[in-house]
Amino acid sequence: MPGVVRIPMAHHSPVRAVAGTSTPDGQGLILTAGGDDLIRSWDATSGLPAGFRAPCETVPVTFLGVAGGRLVVCADTTAIRRFDLATGEEVGERLRPPGAEWLPRGGLGPVALIDELVVAAGVGGKLHQWDAVTGKPAGRPWTAHTGKVLALTATRLRDGRAVVVSAGEDGLVCRWDAASGELIGSPLDGPQRPVIGFAVAGDAGLLIGQEWKGSLHRWDVATGKPAGAPVRRAGLGLVDTGLAVTPDGRVLLCADQAGVPWLWDLTRDQPVAEPLTVPVSLASELAVAPSAQGWLFVTGGENGLLRRWTIEGRPVGEDLAGHPARVAELIAVPGDRPVVVSSGRDGLRAWDATTGKPVQAAPGSLPGGDGLAAAWLPDGRLMVATGTDEGLLRCDVFGGTVEEPLDEEPDHYGMTAVAAGQLPDGQVFFAGTSSEGLVNLIDAATGETLREPLRGLRSQVLAVAVTTLADGTVMAAAGGEDRRILRWNAVTGHQIGEPLTVGKWWVMRLAFYPIAGGRVLLSAVDDDGVVRRWDAVTGEPVGDQLVAGGEAGPALSLEGVVPGQVIAVGRDEVLRCWDVLTGQHLGDVPRAACAATVAGTGAFAIGRLDGSITITPL
Repeated sequence: MPGVVRIPMAHHSPVRAVAGTSTPDGQGLILTAGGDDLIRSWDATSGLPAGFRAPCETVPVTFLGVAGGRLVVCADTTAIRRFDLATGEEVGERLRPPGAEWLPRGGLGPVALIDELVVAAGVGGKLHQWDAVTGKPAGRPWTAHTGKVLALTATRLRDGRAVVVSAGEDGLVCRWDAASGELIGSPLDGPQRPVIGFAVAGDAGLLIGQEWKGSLHRWDVATGKPAGAPVRRAGLGLVDTGLAVTPDGRVLLCADQAGVPWLWDLTRDQPVAEPLTVPVSLASELAVAPSAQGWLFVTGGENGLLRRWTIEGRPVGEDLAGHPARVAELIAVPGDRPVVVSSGRDGLRAWDATTGKPVQAAPGSLPGGDGLAAAWLPDGRLMVATGTDEGLLRCDVFGGTVEEPLDEEPDHYGMTAVAAGQLPDGQVFFAGTSSEGLVNLIDAATGETLREPLRGLRSQVLAVAVTTLADGTVMAAAGGEDRRILRWNAVTGHQIGEPLTVGKWWVMRLAFYPIAGGRVLLSAVDDDGVVRRWDAVTGEPVGDQLVAGGEAGPALSLEGVVPGQVIAVGRDEVLRCWDVLTGQHLGDVPRAACAATVAGTGAFAIGRLDGSITITPL
């Protein structure tokens, strides 16, 4: 290899939420939350990053807004969080409805924001309110609907009253006085099905509701009376990615089920929609933002990018950089044409390990899952495997096809890890683990089961590895929630040696490392970032424990390192590397998540948090 190969932005992450607001000095601002677990900000006029950056962890953000011009408010299905717009620092404790603290997911429904008042739906159709600045409850909660609340918004009437509008599974659309929680008038007429999304044009006093698989309905938010005939859906039907409307109520943006955004002219008696062209990706989230050019619509895409549009439907500038996706896993497939395969939240990608160029037939066509393995088949195909809830998914990299799991074997369901191996007769297989403590051996070419599952683990298996020993034995090792590692002869199914134990933490990763003299080491990484090593045949421990995580130390130096003998563990946004035999610390790589040695080329590939990959000669 001639030098370091860099694959910029190998993976992108979807935009989960978009909001438009003004900074205290009057500048237009776009806020976005993405699959990279960050909230970012962008200048609405220039499109450049505006400096705000805050973590939103791993639960997808369902709401994003700004309270009082100085607090960024975001919510997921568990809690509401607040961040200082100027510093990005989190403010106060997370807000959750009373009684929902014990629920790991689903304790929080739709969220709305008006000035400094946060309104959220809890369990049982109840609505709760908090002061965004103090974090204290505001007023009493009230039951808005029988069953789940599906949509929520809030606005201020011309007389100054704050009004909350909700829609529920009971099919009702109701207006509530935010101060008292009292119902205002009767439920609104029009929808034949439940309403799943709202938009409010505050200056115009216009409320727009999106009916599930139906029309758009408009009401005067003060009187509750219809404000025009229902608007028939466009394209392939509306989806629940939300609505965006200009404050004067003249123009509306929505998206259809194909991800195409549609612009409605609401000034006509019979509104007309025109589709917007999206050159890069499908629109997934929508917002309206102020700018020096006037009001702009913003569409966020599945590929993490954003685009700005005028209210006439013309694109403004270039796509914003958006959200990258961390490279979650990286493997190298040796051969005459060595390939690096990476996985991220946007699926699987494959790259030529020498040039860094993509080799898959249709980039973005291969879905992601749990675990990653790849192998060359005798017919020249490169087959990649990943685990899903339904079983093992196999993908032909060059052909761009995806082979669904065979469903005749219930033991295939819920696969959480995968590894590749080869039987003595040359047959290539994948070892896939299950939530029932089993390891299934599956023909890589056909997807058929090769033998009875390997048994002995008592709970969900989270890690698996396969190797061929010097005497020709095909060894499989697996571990997971029961904190033990078992080894088997993959051909006979017989267990090899005694179980290996890892203490109080789950086994999250396993790997074999062939070293000089025919020996093979087995390494395990637990849920606390501790690395343990054993002789794969005898089960005898090798060296002291190695610990990942913490602050980055010395920069990684691979000078004089034996290729294939580097173990790398990503934790706390730091990739820590050691010599697997000696335990010598080789250095750290900040802002990186995973790595792999490219056998046969003497190269080391690193997957980074910004979605890029580097391949460095050793």
